[in-house]
Amino acid sequence: MNPKYAPVAGVVAYRFVAGDFANESVVKTSGILGKIDGFACPFDTLDSHDTRFAQGCFIKSLAAWKRRERTLPMYVNHADNRPVGGWQEVTEDDTGLRARGEIVATEREWVGGLFRLKVVLGMSIGFVPVAWRVETDGTVTYTEVALREISLVTANSVPGAVIESLRGAGDQALTIRQVEAALRAQGQSCNAAKAQAIRIFRDAGLRDEAAAPEAAGLRDGAGEAALMKGLEQQLFLMRLSHVGRP
Repeated sequence: MNPKYAPVAGVVAYRFVAGDFANESVVKTSGILGKIDGFACPFDTLDSHDTRFAQGCFIKSLAAWKRRERTLPMYVNHADNRPVGGWQEVTEDDTGLRARGEIVATEREWVGGLFRLKVVLGMSIGFVPVAWRVETDGTVTYTEVALREISLVTANSVPGAVIESLRGAGDQALTIRQVEAALRAQGQSCNAAKAQAIRIFRDAGLRDEAAAPEAAGLRDGAGEAALMKGLEQQLFLMRLSHVGRP
């Protein structure tokens, strides 16, 4: 049987893995840099492309990265023109590919806001197929891949992976910049996201503490709840507008 998505040697491919935000304790604060621990790719798990990854498929690639003494880059949604950090420790265990990394300080507020708002849903690997086998049912099992990067993503197609912890993302009140980032991550233009963020803050009766430091500490629980409700409603409407689109 022919595979649904035939691999192409030498061409970069991507696989998304789902984050798990059921446990709020996964978000913590500590230090200057945001530290992330995650499960980047589970083994022997069929994804929406009818492909899976065999245990050991990353070993040669990880050894090559180590020999080059380079850090595997961290992106958001595979945007390789804007690295947000690096993965200092990437290893295989019996269940899959695990990664531990840091977000650079200049990107911490933006990425931290996406995590806090649960816009970022998981992790995704960028890789080049090297060796694979086609199973009798037409699915593909990768036996060797060249790992190129691991991204934090807003969509997922492979079940079973977890962003296990985020430390240093910030517990402070949301800023307009973070709300804008959440809206832009869902496809709004820069100008539209900015206008929408201002409206959400206004409707919640709040001021942006980053732009008005004198407002810091003046928010009450009701105001923060109104802000989150307004943002969640807007994100829901945006997702609803994309239902049925290719």
